[in-house]
Amino acid sequence: MNAAQSATSMVMTNPVKIYVCTNLQFSSRSCSGQGAFEVLKALRAQPEVKDGTVSVLESVCMGYCGDGPNVKIIGGGFYHAVKPSDAVGLVAAAMAQQMSKSPVKH
Repeated sequence: MNAAQSATSMVMTNPVKIYVCTNLQFSSRSCSGQGAFEVLKALRAQPEVKDGTVSVLESVCMGYCGDGPNVKIIGGGFYHAVKPSDAVGLVAAAMAQQMSKSPVKH
């Protein structure tokens, strides 16, 4: 197995995770009320999510409710005021983060 195959195998068996806060608070602004489910839908429509390379999961409150929807890439960035149009960039950031951790044999 060459380095590229090894990296691809690692990604497929250990997908990078993106968490989207879908918390609903009745007393204040919350991610759910600011479009979190639309963001979740846009992320899940991405090819890398459909093929299992990236996993998109719902999350409980991440704090920063007034700045939501909030998204966290595990091992990577934390994003606020995310819009569905940000899905492509978020998946690209997740893929770049995953590939930076992939072992490369010399």
